[in-house]
Amino acid sequence: MVGADQLWDLGSAVPGQEPPEVGVIPAQPEPSSTFNFVNFLLDMTRQASFTSPVAFGEDEGSQRSGVTLTLRLWPLLQQVKTTRIYWRTMLVMLNGMILRMASQRDIKGAYDKTLAQHAVLPNFSDLVPQDRQLLIDEIIRRAEQDLISPEEAIARFGVKAGTEQEELERIKKWMKFKAEQQAAAQPQFGGNDGGSGQGPQRQAAPDKAGSDGQ
Repeated sequence: MVGADQLWDLGSAVPGQEPPEVGVIPAQPEPSSTFNFVNFLLDMTRQASFTSPVAFGEDEGSQRSGVTLTLRLWPLLQQVKTTRIYWRTMLVMLNGMILRMASQRDIKGAYDKTLAQHAVLPNFSDLVPQDRQLLIDEIIRRAEQDLISPEEAIARFGVKAGTEQEELERIKKWMKFKAEQQAAAQPQFGGNDGGSGQGPQRQAAPDKAGSDGQ
């Protein structure tokens, strides 16, 4: 029987002849057209899935800027944004159904009566990494020109503990505390009698020459 992991029985030798031998067919190199076809299939798959070689870390250039790489990812980014629009719509509908079921099945009254009127919105992460320093510079420049609200700035920066509104309230308390500390550190002039706040006025010294002549 001939096969992998099998005993090969070549039979008996013919009298007067050489014993049978097992030969090996020499391997032939793969034709170059095979690899060209594989690369063609890979390119077609990437085009069909809106992914460029940059998404896999492959770039024929060198020392490209982040803006250039983002532009080369543009088809993939737009496809993901479109998919997120569909996902966002369906997730909002699904969350609304869950809230309505929880409100109707709330036998013990553990939830608010207006629970079904709330909307739970999905929060997707960023598609590409952002330069934190550039984001900070942009927010600061817009805030100096009153071109952004505190709520939007806090939302852009992100909040790790609580919500944006809670973070805004904490900032207001911190600013009030700083103002009180700075006011307490200012030197106080004048008494508590409701005076002008200025220091005690010095009286003019008597004229010694005039007093001696009298």
